[in-house]
Amino acid sequence: MVNIVDWLDYYSDFFPHQDVEVEFIESYLENQDNAKLLYVECGMAPLSKDFLSKYDVTFTDKFSEYTSLLNKRLIHKNNRVHIFNLDPIDIARYLAKDFFSTIFCLHNKMIFMQDDVLIKKFLFDSKMLLKENGKIILGLSNFSKYDLQKDIIEFVQKLYLVLKDVPMEELRKELISNIAELAHEQAVKEREAEKSA
Repeated sequence: MVNIVDWLDYYSDFFPHQDVEVEFIESYLENQDNAKLLYVECGMAPLSKDFLSKYDVTFTDKFSEYTSLLNKRLIHKNNRVHIFNLDPIDIARYLAKDFFSTIFCLHNKMIFMQDDVLIKKFLFDSKMLLKENGKIILGLSNFSKYDLQKDIIEFVQKLYLVLKDVPMEELRKELISNIAELAHEQAVKEREAEKSA
């Protein structure tokens, strides 16, 4: 398992804050003064301070490393932020039914649920938590052309075997920043290609 603490400093490189995401979400929130939002599997919650000051936002993530860091970063600010260390399969157990106007799960986090039954449960629970006419926004890449899960797992296993003896500081300085830079460049290229199409 990946030690999250070792790469928290690089989270924003892999999942940068993007104004287009906030604009997309806000387009569904027009004329909703008291919008209550649920961000499932939020990670480091790459949302702007302006966005957080406008809405009542509940963040959940199954990794306590994220939620404890978010508590330090966001909870003492002048905002209406609530942060819970919850697995997506437990949201209906601990959060209020018919409460949220919008639920979102971005940055392909839903694919990590890895089981059709768990994904269906998450979607069913989300429906229970939404107010009437509430919306769910999922950020998913189209992987239909590539069934990469098995290939990715094999690649990560091979990568681990190659890099397991390399000191973490060396990885942190070189490899992770290079991967983040390549991922960011690729995302920019894809966005530009979509705009020109």
